[in-house]
Amino acid sequence: MTAPKKKQFFLLLLAEGESFAGKALQETLGSGHLTFGDKEDLSHLLCCKKGSVSALGLLFDTGQAVTLLISRTLLSKKDLVFHPCRNDKSLKLSAKDVINRFWPATGHIPRIIDASIIDAKEESL
Repeated sequence: MTAPKKKQFFLLLLAEGESFAGKALQETLGSGHLTFGDKEDLSHLLCCKKGSVSALGLLFDTGQAVTLLISRTLLSKKDLVFHPCRNDKSLKLSAKDVINRFWPATGHIPRIIDASIIDAKEESL
């Protein structure tokens, strides 16, 4: 997601079955209006196409332009499943390794998003 006026970029990771409340997330981030990233930004920042966005793409965001947001629910998972920047394959990785090794190695420390943002009853983006 992006806040176009501020040129901020966010990658939100949710657990299966979760959705988020757009307005509540915007308020929490102080970002203003959020939209999904355009193909040029996705290609440049995460080396992926629309429909193939992956947290593994943070490897390519060497300038840390993307803020990683993750649902608190994901912290209690044993494994996390990601597309390897293409949506026809999936990788199952140890959550502990992704959170404690991979993301820090890329310079991306996740910002935890609580259930109040995720479970709020309003229309999602």
